[in-house]
Parts: sequence; C-alpha cells; structure tokens
Amino acid sequence: MMPMIYSPAFHKGRRNLTPTVTPLRKNTVNSDEMNPLTANQAAETSQPVASENDGPNDSTRVTPPSSNPDKQVEPADDDKSTIVETVIDPAKTLTIDPLAQGKSHTHTIIFLHGRGDSAENFLSSLSRWRDSKGRTPADVFPTIRWVIPQAPPRKCYNLPMTWNQWFDVYNVKDFAEQEEVQLPGLRESVFAVRELMRKEAELLGGRWDRLVLAGISMGGATSVHTLFNLDIPPGVDGIKKLGGFMGFACRCPFAGRETLQEMREVLGLEGVPEANDDELLRNTPILMQHNANDNLVLVDKGRGLRDILRNFGASVQWKEYAEGGHWFNSPDGVDDVIEFLKYRVRADDCTSKLHRRRSTTRGVLGKFKDGFVRRVSSSGEFPTL
Repeated sequence: MMPMIYSPAFHKGRRNLTPTVTPLRKNTVNSDEMNPLTANQAAETSQPVASENDGPNDSTRVTPPSSNPDKQVEPADDDKSTIVETVIDPAKTLTIDPLAQGKSHTHTIIFLHGRGDSAENFLSSLSRWRDSKGRTPADVFPTIRWVIPQAPPRKCYNLPMTWNQWFDVYNVKDFAEQEEVQLPGLRESVFAVRELMRKEAELLGGRWDRLVLAGISMGGATSVHTLFNLDIPPGVDGIKKLGGFMGFACRCPFAGRETLQEMREVLGLEGVPEANDDELLRNTPILMQHNANDNLVLVDKGRGLRDILRNFGASVQWKEYAEGGHWFNSPDGVDDVIEFLKYRVRADDCTSKLHRRRSTTRGVLGKFKDGFVRRVSSSGEFPTL
C-alpha cells in the first residue's frame, strides 16, 4: 500500500468527526510553528495557506526583540496557573478518555500539533491515522488517554497573520537566522507543557513512566525542548524516565548548542535537572519519524535532531520513509508507532488488568458523547497492552 497523506482541514467531503471538548482542569497548551506553504502543501499539513513569497525580505525585516535567558526567572507559584492558561487553554484541550469508554486508564499520551493547526482538527486527523491493518493507535491501545492541547494564537513576526503556534519563527528557510525570535514563545510553551505533564502524571498515580510526550513539526520541536528541561522524581524502579517520546517531522530549535547544559541555558527555566544530569534522556525510549520528501522541515533537520539527542545520551529509534511529505507516514509509520508503544511503553499492568481479546473487525473513532471522545467498534476489541 502506498503511503497516504490525510488532510482533514482541507478534505471537504469528510465525515463530520468533530470531537466535543473535554476541559482539562485549567490546562491548555498553545502551539506555533509553520512554514510558508503553497495551497497544496497547506492541504498536506492541515495548516493555513501562505504565499511562497511570505517570509523575511529586505522590506519586511525588523529588529527582533532582545531576550536574555540569564535574566529570566521562574514565576511565583501564584502566577503559574495564569501563565499556563495563557498558553494552554483548558477549554480547547481535547482528550480521548478510556474511563469514558468503561476502560482502565493505564497510560497517557500528550500530543502537540503543528503550527497553524488546532486541537480539533488534529484529533480528527489522528482518527484516520491507520496502520496496515486499518487500525488507529487508539483502537489498538484503548487504555491510553490521549491529550491534545491547542497552541495559543500568536501574531507572526514577519507575516500579517495570526496563527496557533507554540512559538514564532523569523525565517522558515533558515531557522537559525535571528533565532532569538523563537525564544519567548518557546519558553512559555515549555513551561506550560511541563505543568500539563505534571497534572497528567498525577492522574496516573505519579507514574511518569506511563506518560508519553509526542509532537509533530513545531509541536515536536516544543516537545523536545520540554524533554531537555524536564525534571521528574525517580519511578518505582528508582530511575527517572518517561514512558516514551515520539517526534514526527520535527527539528531542534537552537541546534548549535553542544551540550545538554548549554541547551537548557537557552530557555533559562528553573526546575530543570542539575548540570550534566542526563538520566531522563538516557532512559526514555525515543521514536523519531521523518519523510525524505518533506519540503517544509527538511529531513536533514530531523537527522540533526536525532544526532543531538544521541549526543546528549539518548537512545533514538530513527525511522525514515521515502514518501509522506510534511506529515505522518501511513501505513508503515503507524505500524512503527504501534510497535514502539507495544514494546517500549511500560505495560505490565495493562495486561494484568485487561484480558487480551481478538477481533477481526475495524474500530473507528466516530461518535462523541457526554463531553468525551468515544471509541466505537462494530464488535469486539483489539488486543490491548
């Protein structure tokens, strides 16, 4: 089967799979990264259409705001909720909640969308994210809670537009040019995502090893800096680690830093691991996927992020596909996601709490009820973790 690119935002004939909103107790994430697109490219990436001529030029260049990470301080506790809600709107954060389907909640995946997208559109896209057997990851793992925050609207620095984006970019053809433009939004977003992760970890009884962080494009760039700046308590086995990290079609902002400590100093956040502490990175399973024909975030950028992670001590499973553009690869890429979750996420309790059942029918995300995204299957269920 040939790889497929699905774009729900521009597929006018699609069924209406608009999910209802499940507020997340004052938690919402905003996202902001996207390149200038042609109409066809925008359709592939589910992002707004922009002219290929959009972007910095001699007539539009202006001096970016100066930012000095050394002068940044962590906000006081009573200010944190305000900052988080400014970036991640709880009312726009969507979930697929296993408890609403009568299932146990064993793991959580927080998934950040790309620049210019929305939580609603991105979740609809994931409902068509299918493997070679026609299944979505949510079909295969019904005890996983999926959390889709939405990036806040931010005015584009060099475009007369406002997009949902985790941070802004000065030049999408050369991300390193005046890269400090990315800093304020990235700092805010990483802080907000960390707080969202803490709340989700609480729902798992403090089991950070059952929490997976994922992102595509700018969402992946934001997620990887969250991983760099995340400090968590040791798990039941005495090791600091997440259940996993998944990055799709993404790059590393501020890629020129040679050490993990230098990378952390870029954002200047408090609450980060001590200098040279790479325990979380070393022990968190990482899957990265990139399509070779991605003409927005070039595959070399993804390879660069892979190498940075490995240089910082991480073990990265790298998957590169010939086709798929600036989006997910399907079905091969989804097959690899399912295998990664099946064998890398800690799942010992899932199999003990739930019986593995066989089914030859296809489950689909389709009906939404009582404020939750529901999973509907014509009969039976796929084997679970």
